[in-house]
Amino acid sequence: MMSALLKDPMFFYSIAFVLFFVVMYVKVRKPALGWIDGEILKIRQELDEAKRLRTEAEVALIATRDKQQAAMARSEEIVRQAKEDAEHMKQKATDELSEILARQERLAVERIKLAEHEAEAEIRAVAVDLALTIAREALARNISGALSAQLVDHAISEVGSKKLVG
Repeated sequence: MMSALLKDPMFFYSIAFVLFFVVMYVKVRKPALGWIDGEILKIRQELDEAKRLRTEAEVALIATRDKQQAAMARSEEIVRQAKEDAEHMKQKATDELSEILARQERLAVERIKLAEHEAEAEIRAVAVDLALTIAREALARNISGALSAQLVDHAISEVGSKKLVG
């Protein structure tokens, strides 16, 4: 029976398993217990600190409530004054805005008129250039030589001296 046990790999696995846990118990127990004790100590210190902080917070809460009541009274006065100032500023801004809008409207009308005059002048210039180009081309097709140059010069001088009706 002993030789059958020695040939069975499960026997050795079982022995190794037991040995592993024995070694782990011996080697890991003290550090693990030390670590657990350290964590317990940290938690106790944190609890003591939390109790101390709670006491301080309760004292601060009482002081803050007193300050809050005083601040509420003061803030009500500030709000009242701010409403008065806001109404005054609103009226002033409305007056200034009306003046600015009227001024901007006058400037816009003047700019529109100026743009209209500039556009009319530009259209006249383009019309004159186009008429001159057409006249040159028509004359170039129909008349040649010195007579052509003489007629073009005469037409140009007449167009330049006359005003277009707008």
